[in-house]
Amino acid sequence: MEFIEELKRHELLRKTGEVLDLGCHSGIFSKTFAELGYSVDAVDFKNKLTKNDKNIHFHLSKIEDFKPTKSYDVIFARNVVFFTENPIATTERYLQYLKPGGALCVSFLGKNDGWKNEKWFRPVTEKDLKDFILKNNLEELSFKESERPNGLMMNGDTKYWHMFKLVLKKPLGERNAC
Repeated sequence: MEFIEELKRHELLRKTGEVLDLGCHSGIFSKTFAELGYSVDAVDFKNKLTKNDKNIHFHLSKIEDFKPTKSYDVIFARNVVFFTENPIATTERYLQYLKPGGALCVSFLGKNDGWKNEKWFRPVTEKDLKDFILKNNLEELSFKESERPNGLMMNGDTKYWHMFKLVLKKPLGERNAC
């Protein structure tokens, strides 16, 4: 819930709005946003949502293939973009759907992560992320790098985690696709 706390701290949670939850998995964060009053588009390539909610609209899709039809107040991409061919480019593509003044919550893997020997592994560096922020004129609200040995995975196994967790804000006046 670290990202939710950061959004609260920066007063970016409203009573209503639109959220895009990329890689929603079981929908725990989709449900949290729905309980806060948001309408949520939840995207995952597997349907693992345990309960339907009138404020959660599930889309069965890989995040690389999903094409939003509206703009969002929050784009939430926790533990998902690092599974794509190009995590930064994937994230950048979604910025066009973020409303001016909206927040992007996203996590990336660093070079020391326990999955570093996996064929699909695409780590980023602090410089890569700072360049991404600068290039896209984003306001950095939170930038945290962490390394955790024996960190828990969703399946109950443990691994070495090297992550970057970012909360970024799109400036007012910036245009978007929708």
